[in-house]
Amino acid sequence: MSRWAQVAVTLFVSAVLAFLGLWLYRVFSPTALPWQGSPSQAHPLRPPRVAVLNASGIPRLGPRVAHILETLGYSVRLLTFPEDTLETSVILDHRRPALDLGHRLQRALEIPVVSFDPDPGNPADATVVLGRDALPLLLNP
Repeated sequence: MSRWAQVAVTLFVSAVLAFLGLWLYRVFSPTALPWQGSPSQAHPLRPPRVAVLNASGIPRLGPRVAHILETLGYSVRLLTFPEDTLETSVILDHRRPALDLGHRLQRALEIPVVSFDPDPGNPADATVVLGRDALPLLLNP
């Protein structure tokens, strides 16, 4: 085999190994965000949008939960309804029939009720409705 053929084969093998390494890194990267690569989401590179509705009557609870979710990488919009109070919190998943986003929010916030509420006109992917039972989220550091 000539010298140029050896160089060409070496470059080809190096390129294949580099692409294989990049692909393996992307697939098994520990820093991959949970919503990347989700086939059910229209925009896989944007974080899920979550609306937080504070219907608990506890003024600081909504901003606290919004901060928790923003720390976890969600895009959060906070809404407060001080005149309405609910006893029970609920997570409404608007986009995914498999409730994958709702269950991730449930694990993060420890809110027991998750429901699928299809609403294609809603700009949020999920809504967290805070009731009085979410008070431990304010008290826990």
